[in-house]
Amino acid sequence: MLVVNKYKDVLTEHYYLDEDGVTIRYRKDGYYGRYKAGEIVSQFKMSKHGILGIHVPKNRATVPVAHLIVMLHGINIPDDKVVDHIDGNILNNHISNLRVVSYEINSRNRSKPNKTTKTGELGITKSKNSYMVRVRLNGIRHYIGSYATLDEAIIARDQYDLQRKADGYTSRHFK
Repeated sequence: MLVVNKYKDVLTEHYYLDEDGVTIRYRKDGYYGRYKAGEIVSQFKMSKHGILGIHVPKNRATVPVAHLIVMLHGINIPDDKVVDHIDGNILNNHISNLRVVSYEINSRNRSKPNKTTKTGELGITKSKNSYMVRVRLNGIRHYIGSYATLDEAIIARDQYDLQRKADGYTSRHFK
């Protein structure tokens, strides 16, 4: 069960969203005067990837800020789904940049090639005299084609990317 769903009652009792839809504030005074009602909630990095989190009051748990914002907007997050940042910027927690998606769609968000790649491009490998474009979708590798130059391969990959937008991909995939 997601932390945001487990502590939904506690979170809605203690937090609310400001008019901007991004700033989280305390609904009431904290115990022993640690914070006042209306103050902005302090956020912290909860992972090495820079994901921001907020402590669940009176519990030893932490909830990601993006999950809390989606929940406070009244959107349910099923336990088999996650919150995805559409533009890939984990600090941009505006509701227009957040969407609830499956783990499968969220795993497609890889936006950087491996460090060992010789071309510096996702999905493009150098083969003897050509550049091969191969893309993995839903665990299946798809061969797009072989091209004489890297620029041709990039164009072919980008065209394939446009066709895949209907499958839940965003503009930052394969870039």
